[in-house]
Amino acid sequence: MPKYFIAVIGATASGKSTFIDFAKKQYPDYFTSINIGQILRAKYPPEYFEGQGTLDKTEDEVRKLVEDAVKEFVSSDKQVLLIDGQPRNQDQIEFLEVLQQRYEIDGTVFVWVSCTDGERERRGSSRSQTQGELELFNSRKIADKISIHNVLFDVLDRENTVITCDTSQMDVEREMLWTVRYALGKFGLTL
Repeated sequence: MPKYFIAVIGATASGKSTFIDFAKKQYPDYFTSINIGQILRAKYPPEYFEGQGTLDKTEDEVRKLVEDAVKEFVSSDKQVLLIDGQPRNQDQIEFLEVLQQRYEIDGTVFVWVSCTDGERERRGSSRSQTQGELELFNSRKIADKISIHNVLFDVLDRENTVITCDTSQMDVEREMLWTVRYALGKFGLTL
């Protein structure tokens, strides 16, 4: 059975997890997923991500989490692995390509989930539990946007595999449904 990756990328609080949950609910026979951010947030306090010294260690941990998820996915009956929040930089794009070759994944599509800054602010404020977390969220907004845009430019330089999904649309479910169907169509999968 052919296997595929959909890398769901976007800034903090853009709607990546909402998109993935929607896709899995609509088409449970196709999808499985890994949510790197959720795993790391459950394991570490927000302050962990503020220092530069911990990022290399976290990067190694993220690579292991992604590869373990790919190993599990390859032996599953699902056709598409949704990867939440990765890749975020050139090294992660290259690592995803290595995994695609190593595990004979047949293709990758990137879904860029976005929304207005006001909507991200509202989501981030409701998500943050403490003032410190809110300050960290606010400080990461600009850096997130720059990082995601750089990833998109890297991907677009290679091939036309980016699909956008605007989660601030009035009919967000219709937008997500269209995006899921379009991504599956890129793989030749019909519903």
